[in-house]
Amino acid sequence: MNDKTFTVTVDGEPVEIPRKDVTPRIVLVAAELDPALRYLMTTHGNQTISYRDKLDEEIQVHQNQQFTTGLLGPVTVS
Repeated sequence: MNDKTFTVTVDGEPVEIPRKDVTPRIVLVAAELDPALRYLMTTHGNQTISYRDKLDEEIQVHQNQQFTTGLLGPVTVS
């Protein structure tokens, strides 16, 4: 690890991300996941925080933070 990156986990896998200007899109791409197909989530206390519609909003991320992802499924129209 160097001074410009730190490690988080995404779906249990370690991922190095930049220390500045972090967005959910950056975390997903660093984890080699397609932001068009997946979205990022994290848990804070008892609350799950979803970044589903916030791909490009800057987020606070800390060393060893754990993220999970959800699958963006097709929208069905009846």
